[in-house]
Amino acid sequence: SALFSQSTFVGDNSGATIDDDFDVESQVNVNSLSGYINTDHVIDNVKIDLDHSDNSDLLITLVAPDGTYIDLASNQSGSDYDNTIFQDGGADIEQATAPYSGVYEPVDGTFAFNMDDVQVNGIWKLKISDISSFCCDGTFNSFEITFAPGPGCVPATNLTASNTYQNKVDVSADLSATKHSDYEWIVIHPGDAPSVANAI
Repeated sequence: SALFSQSTFVGDNSGATIDDDFDVESQVNVNSLSGYINTDHVIDNVKIDLDHSDNSDLLITLVAPDGTYIDLASNQSGSDYDNTIFQDGGADIEQATAPYSGVYEPVDGTFAFNMDDVQVNGIWKLKISDISSFCCDGTFNSFEITFAPGPGCVPATNLTASNTYQNKVDVSADLSATKHSDYEWIVIHPGDAPSVANAI
C-alpha cells in the first residue's frame, strides 16, 4: 500500500511547447495519500524530461498544493534535461553538464527543508518558465513525483520530569530526531494511561 511503498504520480501536459516569455505547467493530483511531508511521507524524487536548446533560458520549479515552492534548476548551461532526477543528497547540478541525465539536488536545497510540514494530498505542479525573449523554443516531455514513507511520529527519548511542585514540573527530553510540533505535553497521575483525557 502507499503507506509501505513508494508512490509515483505522473504529470499532465506532455508535449507542450515551451515558448519564450511563457510558463508551461504540468499538474498531478495526489489524492491517495494522507498526512504531511517529513512525518507521514517524504519526497523521494522528482523526474523531468524536456527538450530545449538553451537551458540558460529556463527556471524549473516544483510547487506544492499550498503554494510552497522549490526551484529545481535555474539558468543551467547546455541543452535538454534527459530524465533528470532531483533528489535530496544528489550531486550539484551547477557543477554538472547537460543533458543532466544523473541525480541532482535541487538548486534551492533539499525537499526535506523546503517542503517541511506541507500537506501531501492536493495538486502538485511543475512549472517551467522560459525567461528569455529571444532564441529558442522547446518541448516539455514528462514530469513524475515519487513519495516514500516518512518516519511517522518518532518517540522522544531520555524523557525525565523533575522539580514537581503543585501545578509545575520541569520536563526534559531528547527530541533531536523529531519535530517539536509533533508533541503535545500533558501531566498525568502515576499509573494513569498516557491520554489527554487523563491530564491533571
